[in-house]
Formats: sequence, C-alpha cells, structure tokens
Amino acid sequence: MVHIKFAPYLLITCCCVYSPLSFGDSTLCLKTEGIKQASYLQMNLPDDALHTGTVKYKSGNGVIKIKHLSKDHFISQNKDNQAVTVSQWQEVIDSHPSGIYSLYSYKANVVKLVYINHAHTKMIEFVDDPDAYSSNGCQWGDAE
Repeated sequence: MVHIKFAPYLLITCCCVYSPLSFGDSTLCLKTEGIKQASYLQMNLPDDALHTGTVKYKSGNGVIKIKHLSKDHFISQNKDNQAVTVSQWQEVIDSHPSGIYSLYSYKANVVKLVYINHAHTKMIEFVDDPDAYSSNGCQWGDAE
C-alpha cells in the first residue's frame, strides 16, 4: 500500500471542478489504518441538485447527513507535482452543522478521507477499503 504525505496545500483557484467522486450516486467504503481499534465508514455521495449525502459508521446507530460545502479544488502534492482533488462535506446532526469530511482523490481513486470534529479536537484519517465493496454497499463481515 502506498501512503502519500501532503505538503502544505496550495490552492489553485482558477481550476475548480466537480470530480467524478463528488457526484454521481457513489458509495465509498473506507477504513482507518494503523490504530488499535479500527473504524469503518460507508460514504454515500449524492446524485441530486441539493448535493446532500450520508455517512454511516459500521459501529454507528444510523446515518449522518452530509452536505457538500463548495466546488472541489485541485491542490498540489509537492512530490512529483501531481494534482489531487479535495472535496469538503459538512456533517449535519439535528439540523446543526458539525464536523467536516475532506475527501482527497487523484483521478478516480480515493487517496484518503479526513474527518475533523466541530471543536477541532479530533482528526481521523480513512483510506479506501477495496475488499469491502459489494452490491449492497459496504460489507466488512466480522472485522473490528
């Protein structure tokens, strides 16, 4: 598995687009790596005019609504100068904005998803989980 470290972000404001991962009724299966208690997350990206989707944690009690914040931006990865797209999603709990999910992708591949809670005291990094995809969303079996 390749781990990519990002240098300080350089926004290229002239190039704003919606990436193929941002819209199109996509389901992403993600997991944490390198921590004792792994977390698993299913992210459903929308195919609607309101740009609202959902996230669901494997150990969670239900779905959490997310709303797309703005157009996606290309950022520069210092090494090899490859463009990575970042898309930000606001968590909405009980009609109130909460944490932010930042989805990083390169071409049509997920690089990582970073969650930062509302108080900015907690950050969780997820990576794509290619073994979890099924016709019914994400299936993790007995993985804990």
